[in-house]
Amino acid sequence: AEGQDFAAHKCVLSAASAYFRALFTSQMKETNVELLEAKSTTVSDVLQFIYTGKVSIDSSNAQNLAMIADYLIIPVLKTRASYFLESLINASNCLALELFASRYNCESLKQAAITYKCENFLAFTKSEDFNKLDVERVKELICMDEINVSEEDEVYQAVIAWIKYDLPSR
Repeated sequence: AEGQDFAAHKCVLSAASAYFRALFTSQMKETNVELLEAKSTTVSDVLQFIYTGKVSIDSSNAQNLAMIADYLIIPVLKTRASYFLESLINASNCLALELFASRYNCESLKQAAITYKCENFLAFTKSEDFNKLDVERVKELICMDEINVSEEDEVYQAVIAWIKYDLPSR
């Protein structure tokens, strides 16, 4: 990864990852695996997790860990990274985390982001992400029964603000 080599045992990798198990038990006798999209620090963290069962997850590595765990088919690591990301959800990142979760099949994270968006509807509608939504996504959101508002006029005002935000391009 990123030109850095990591030594590891095939049997350990195969035991931890369905990806490696398939790779090392196929007819290919590949001994070098290049992870082009992965950061070397992330690969190091994954190897630490595979060998020790422990990994330090923080806001700087959680998404990378979830992505590589999805790619390498390491469900436990993917779940841990997803749970960490759930703890970071706020009005300005809930949409990005929902999209990330959809892309990498992190169902718990996706549901947490959707729930946050609904429970904190007014805060979300004041975010840049809300203003950049297309018509279909806004329609989908305001039609959800789960959005938390004290009166329907708040939904109306949010939509009016959304329309005014970028009226020429809509």
